[in-house]
Amino acid sequence: LGKSLERSEQKAKQSDSGEITGAGGQGLKDTVSLAHKTLAGGKYQVNEELGRGGMSVVYSATDLTLGRLVAVKVLLAEYALTVGPEAAMRFQQEARSVAKLSHPHIISIYEYGLLEDGAPFIVMDYIVGASLSDEMEAHGLMSEDRVLEIVKQSAEALRHSHAQGVVHRDIKPSNLLLTKGDDGEDYVRVVDFGIAKMQTQDSTGKLTRTGQVFGSPLYMSPEQV
Repeated sequence: LGKSLERSEQKAKQSDSGEITGAGGQGLKDTVSLAHKTLAGGKYQVNEELGRGGMSVVYSATDLTLGRLVAVKVLLAEYALTVGPEAAMRFQQEARSVAKLSHPHIISIYEYGLLEDGAPFIVMDYIVGASLSDEMEAHGLMSEDRVLEIVKQSAEALRHSHAQGVVHRDIKPSNLLLTKGDDGEDYVRVVDFGIAKMQTQDSTGKLTRTGQVFGSPLYMSPEQV
């Protein structure tokens, strides 16, 4: 998803066979690199790994049909083993959440599918830029005008998301990617809808349990904390 992901390490104990079983993770083996391999029946050629977090790994890839560069996000087997079937369900939910949205400041998803080993993957925009957190770390304080423009664009994206019944639940600097618009100014893209909530979701009872809290503690709303 560009070259900007939170660099967090999350290790998990694995079974001797390295296999994950159960809904959403049947036959899923330990995560191996997909660099230089093809996916989805040869539709995508994976180029290189861009980064990985505790939940997933992201690669750059080429859509061989359309000849465009895309990003491919793959659920880590280690994470699925730790969390269980809910991990794959949330990964699919991310794809469904973003698929409902169409906004210039929200990342676009092109495809959701399963690898041959059962690992789910999402194909999305390839974004060249840095996260807001990386930008602040590299350059420190920003001008008031620049901050206001970033907040304005982010708010426009969230207004659209909420109007479609999708609540992100994890807005923070690392989930706001900054690229450059045609005018050379900051252009925000909101990413990572992995723990998003859809308005109809609670009625199913599938992904939300009493007492669960989602988000990053430093950026949660006061009522959640």
